[in-house]
Amino acid sequence: MDFAEGAEKQELYLVDTLLDLLSVLVEFWCQQHFKLNQNLVEKGLKDLSEHLALLSQDVSPAVLVELVCKVRSTRLRLVIADAIFRNLCCRNGFTIGDEPLSLKKMVCSYLPALGTLAQSPSVTSYKTGKTSHSCRSQGTSSVSEITGLHQHGAMLLSFVKRNW
Repeated sequence: MDFAEGAEKQELYLVDTLLDLLSVLVEFWCQQHFKLNQNLVEKGLKDLSEHLALLSQDVSPAVLVELVCKVRSTRLRLVIADAIFRNLCCRNGFTIGDEPLSLKKMVCSYLPALGTLAQSPSVTSYKTGKTSHSCRSQGTSSVSEITGLHQHGAMLLSFVKRNW
């Protein structure tokens, strides 16, 4: 093993450790504050997930899927996957509401958007760096982005099947 491989493994280990710590901290915070103020916990999780989704706009969908799967906190994994998927839909011209994630939202909003994106030969892509609430689109997306949308949809559906 050369130095570059060792450094990469060390970096991956560090990322895994930081994700584990974040998961523990988020779960602790949620448990401590959920009984006192459920709305505060939901807003905090939503804000954190939207922030992470914005930071990861330039990351490939394959890496995002891997990242979300490595998050140990079920709550955090769910809100991050939701925020990333909303961001991807928004960048491609689909408006997804801000209502909390539910099976109804996935079936009525996410699946039609995913189906349309998968069938469209030239999907518009959002590249201006605005927040997930700005849905102006320009340019075209690649096949890998469409594949990433499929992966996010599959990830959300498999999560729902495992947890409900």
